[in-house]
Amino acid sequence: MNQLILITVLISISTKSLVLANPPVLVAEEGTFLGVDSANPFDLNSTSNPFGLYGSEYSATSINNPYNLYGSEYSTESATNPYLVSEPLEK
Repeated sequence: MNQLILITVLISISTKSLVLANPPVLVAEEGTFLGVDSANPFDLNSTSNPFGLYGSEYSATSINNPYNLYGSEYSTESATNPYLVSEPLEK
């Protein structure tokens, strides 16, 4: 019984450390913050938040906007350009 409690505590501690880890931050070459590379659609800074500044397909600072500098497949600053010269940095 004591071993089971110890294992449960260890799993709980290791799970909490995973949850507290910060997702990578995306920054354009000139220093513009482009959000965090997170799958969380509720995080305001996540590129996966379709209503957020960095995840919306209509935002000027979103890599998901196909018509802006950072999301267009033709832009040299875009992560979706197949002939990419530079890509957003992860910090």
